Amino acid sequence: MGRFAFLKASSRVSPTATILRPRATMCLPRYAERSCSSIHWRVPSSLARITGFILRGAVTDCSLLRLASDHMNFTHTFSECPNSVGRVTFKVCRTITWRALMDADAVLARLRAMANPKNVEGMARFGINPKDTLGISVWDLRKLAKEIGRDHRLALAVWDSGIHEARLLAAFVDEPAKVTAAQMDAWVRDFDSWDVCDQACTDLFDQTRFAPAKAVAWSRRPEEFVKRGGFALMAGIAWHDKDAKDAAFAPFLEAIRREATDDRNYVKKAVSWALRNIGKRNLALNRKAIATARAIQKIDSKAARWIASDALRKLTGEAVQKRLREKRPRREL
Repeated sequence: MGRFAFLKASSRVSPTATILRPRATMCLPRYAERSCSSIHWRVPSSLARITGFILRGAVTDCSLLRLASDHMNFTHTFSECPNSVGRVTFKVCRTITWRALMDADAVLARLRAMANPKNVEGMARFGINPKDTLGISVWDLRKLAKEIGRDHRLALAVWDSGIHEARLLAAFVDEPAKVTAAQMDAWVRDFDSWDVCDQACTDLFDQTRFAPAKAVAWSRRPEEFVKRGGFALMAGIAWHDKDAKDAAFAPFLEAIRREATDDRNYVKKAVSWALRNIGKRNLALNRKAIATARAIQKIDSKAARWIASDALRKLTGEAVQKRLREKRPRREL
């Protein structure tokens, strides 16, 4: 951010700008051309307003000319641009900032344009609810989310559309610091497919301060995807929160033991997932997770025996044990 960038205005302008959303450096040789007193920009519509930067000590602003179907056109005017034919170099003393202008309607239109109905049938075979589903792969959604950047208001708006992929996208672009407990409870009631549940819980909710309490609370709920959401949260916290102390996982292990008899497919798989992720953190938690699995194994329940067998196979395996032995122990603060 503190480094200088340079714009070279000539018959072939090749400006370089630091893009904040997404965080990258992007060269735009195809999008700019020089005129006597201005540089005209033609940039992808996913990148929008330039907030302005400093040329030769004076702040210059960019104005939006018009919105095309796939590009936005800008003009950058500066009074000191000479009329000479030679090359002129301008030192940019402030980073150029691009902000996405895509609103909910534009995002939903983009998603509909990306729809692939042929994929919906295949997604249904993997247990994904085909209702209001466009057939867009999660990889393409992640690319679009990176292009849009973090936007809490946009996430709330596209979630309310009810479109399957829009809800996945909402989980990818929302800002964890702005997520409220009420929002989490509202979204979890909308879960109707395991992938929306898992992505919302492990890409967004597990990064909020409400996550541990919600994980335990939702694990007691009767609704299948709400309960799965509780255990997906536990799995996400165990995997992503590197600073969490071992004691923080005691309530999770208790919930896992309590709910191990739920034989619904999406619940028992999430229970095993949470138990395995806890047991993969370090040797101490590995021992506690194995003890929990062996206690569950003694319960007279087909679901409990499946969960225990699935977890023990992973947690006692040589690959996990070797990794944990070689892992440098974290010091409890």
